[in-house]
Amino acid sequence: MMLVQMGSGYWIWQCIYVAAKLGIADLLKNGSQSCDALAKATNIHSISLYRVLRALASVGIFVKTKSRCFDLTLLTHP
Repeated sequence: MMLVQMGSGYWIWQCIYVAAKLGIADLLKNGSQSCDALAKATNIHSISLYRVLRALASVGIFVKTKSRCFDLTLLTHP
C-alpha cells in the first residue's frame, strides 16, 4: 500500500505542475469552465487535460461541477 501511495503522490505532483504551468487556476478565477474551453485557451489536447483535472479533483485541488466542467476549491481560490 505504501508503494501505491508513493506512486500516486508523484503523479499528483506532476498534475499540479501541469495545471500551474498552464495557468488553470487563473482561467477559473471567474467561475466554472468546461474542459474544452480550458483546453482551447491553453492550446492543450482536451482529453489529456480532462484526465489531469479529474486527478486533481480527486484530491480536492479542483472540483468537477458538471459534465466536463471544473472550478476552484477553497484550496485553490485566491
